[in-house]
Amino acid sequence: MDLQFIKQLKQKHSLFRFWEGMSRQYARSLPPARPSSKALALYDEFIKTTNLDGETAVILGSTPELRSLAANYFRKIFVVDFSPAMLRVTNGLISSKILSKEVYRIAEWSHIADVCSPKTVDLVMGDSVFKQLDPAMWQRFLKGISSILKTGGVFITRVRIKKNHWRTATTEDIIRISLREWQDGHKDASGTMIFRFYDKFADVNGRVSLDEHIPELKSALADFSERSRRFVLKTVAAHHPHHVVWTHASEEVFESEVRNYFAIENKRCAEDYLDSDAFPVYLFRNVT
Repeated sequence: MDLQFIKQLKQKHSLFRFWEGMSRQYARSLPPARPSSKALALYDEFIKTTNLDGETAVILGSTPELRSLAANYFRKIFVVDFSPAMLRVTNGLISSKILSKEVYRIAEWSHIADVCSPKTVDLVMGDSVFKQLDPAMWQRFLKGISSILKTGGVFITRVRIKKNHWRTATTEDIIRISLREWQDGHKDASGTMIFRFYDKFADVNGRVSLDEHIPELKSALADFSERSRRFVLKTVAAHHPHHVVWTHASEEVFESEVRNYFAIENKRCAEDYLDSDAFPVYLFRNVT
């Protein structure tokens, strides 16, 4: 492992620190943070329709469900992540048979072209990867993915698309709806509330960091019960232990960026978790 590279990441990236910390609770995370059963079924269905030769796949991130899925179809799997802690944790959730197919690369996704040789990869998969990238880096990232994929190769990913109705909703309404869902037994209500806040507070480029909006959240909570206030603030703190910036772009902006390198061949949503219509799974076909 390149220890100097890891040291630089620690100094430069709040996302690196976030995932190193979140690795301790990853096994307990729920959709929408992780792909649901029906989302995974869409990934599987899309792979089956692509008619790839089953040689090489690249997984962006260490999502164990995607790695297990890729192992059903491909002989060699590159797992590319910048968090050694996430790799260690998720390796414990995968069988030794699957691990034997994998090659690990500690790297930033925007440098994917430096990780794999040109035109050698059949499939790239990654869950919620665009959320973690500044839109200013998307073209470099997409160009890199396209460069390592064979002509006709595919890129499958689940993306959070910004929903304008949460941007126009009041902060109080988002809290009230999410609390009601939690009380009705939706275990994913807390995580879903956070994604609604992202939509609410995202800037014109889709960039958002909740820690900048804590005063507004506390003000909105003034008329809620003490129990409700604790629930919301504890949820925010769990998802934002320190400053980290995410991306929630609109569907139009996202798809226009992708079309510079890929054809959008399919797009479908799972229906087994809250707000799943905001998390389409895309099938992109490389056209270069």
